[in-house]
Amino acid sequence: MKKTITVALAALLFSLVLAAPALADHHGRLAGRVLLQVEENGELWYLAPASLERFMVKSSYDMARLMRLNGLGIKNADLTEIPAYGEAKPAKADMAMTRRLAGRILIQVENKGEAWYVNPSDHMRYSLGTPQQAFALFKQIALGITNKDINMYKESKSIVDIAAENGSFKTLVAAVQAAGLAETLDKEGPFTVFAPTDEAFAKLPAGTVDSLLQDIPKLKSILLYHVVAGKVTAGQAVKLTEAKTLNGQSFKIKVAGGTVMVDNATVTATDIMAENGVIHVIDSVILPQ
Repeated sequence: MKKTITVALAALLFSLVLAAPALADHHGRLAGRVLLQVEENGELWYLAPASLERFMVKSSYDMARLMRLNGLGIKNADLTEIPAYGEAKPAKADMAMTRRLAGRILIQVENKGEAWYVNPSDHMRYSLGTPQQAFALFKQIALGITNKDINMYKESKSIVDIAAENGSFKTLVAAVQAAGLAETLDKEGPFTVFAPTDEAFAKLPAGTVDSLLQDIPKLKSILLYHVVAGKVTAGQAVKLTEAKTLNGQSFKIKVAGGTVMVDNATVTATDIMAENGVIHVIDSVILPQ
């Protein structure tokens, strides 16, 4: 009887270990995984390995965006050392590199931009093919996850999402929407936005904002003067003397005494990371010449 109880207790403990939340070890075991939210409506997520932020993937369009924003360039010589699913293991397989790249989306820089996913489950690379094929693959290899566990990870947000939720950029968000730039700054990228606060817009002469809302081409030109293509962090920006904007013109960058200026505006906060770029906060609206 005692032996039976001992065996039963051991079995119970073993089952509890298996049933323990997947994130309990806090060692990033799910980094780079594709996750399926089993308690909701089957939401599909990708957990970025570097930031541990979760990206929702609802369609092939989201998949294409995910590949663009999270793809890591790789040369053919390195790619061929990562075992490919369904193929013989390469003679010079580099398993150390394979483990390091587990969970990554890889883009062949020397080819036609073919995309691959290194599955952490078997350390094999899977061809992502078209966005539609990649979406189908992600649904096939997804790992089930509970609401509690998925909510332990921060959901990645776009530049527009962050600005709208912050509360200090109401005028900027309204202007972006009026200029027809909201979808671009929400879905495309990566971009670097030098974002004027509501107080920055308030410094403009009375009636300026209302006037710009009646002149959409001019408003759009001014807003694009605040946007730089690519993800330029503060550490990179301070090494520049100017930056070309999506307006087509360049603004000046000056660093003095620990203060960073872009044209006539002072940078007051930096490196607010979004899924499609980065935001730096400025205290004045900058105007193209």
